[in-house]
Amino acid sequence: MSTINSEVISDLGDVLSAMAVFAGGSIPADTTTQYTQWVRWIQLAQYDACRRGFWSRCLISADLAIVKDEQTAELPANFFKRNGIYVLNVGDEDWNSNANSSGQKLLVYKDSVTAKWMVRFGTTPTESATGTLWYFYNPPMPVDQDDAIWLDGEMIMYGALKEYFRQSRQAGSQDDARNEYENRFNENLNLEMLPTPQELMGWTSVYQHTGLDPMSEIHKSTATRNRS
Repeated sequence: MSTINSEVISDLGDVLSAMAVFAGGSIPADTTTQYTQWVRWIQLAQYDACRRGFWSRCLISADLAIVKDEQTAELPANFFKRNGIYVLNVGDEDWNSNANSSGQKLLVYKDSVTAKWMVRFGTTPTESATGTLWYFYNPPMPVDQDDAIWLDGEMIMYGALKEYFRQSRQAGSQDDARNEYENRFNENLNLEMLPTPQELMGWTSVYQHTGLDPMSEIHKSTATRNRS
């Protein structure tokens, strides 16, 4: 398959146009079942990639209410990874760090009744606070053609195309599209994978020479990547 410049694939309409090159030459009319299928395949490709990878583009922050004497707190509605907490700053301390002086151990789980993602604190909070939570989230599904594609556009295109070729019973092309999708997934994952704060804290040689504060740089870099 030929390669398309992924930099020009930034929204749903771009992915549809790129797919059309391999799938009949034109985007189906938006009133057709075929159009609905194409959009759904794009949505599923983005969801699959987000679920499988720790993408910096899917790292955002939110306030988390911590209530005195309450051992659990409800995580944001768009939280969707069992190990999706990156940083939970309470005051000047990261409760998600293995070395935090409060001795907190965070357990993330789904409530058996509500199916909501929850965090359980190893030590019951003795006072109420508002924590700053950095977490991996499930980005909104693109619906309109100008809705953003959060991950690599070319990768998402091939993820959708493999479903198109499967429905069209084009087994060879389906395998080609799947391979292109997986290759780009792995390439991008190597670039986008975020190390844990604990790993960054272990890279002491850099900071010995620069005098930078590791946790300060973590927050600067995650904020910058979230805006990109």
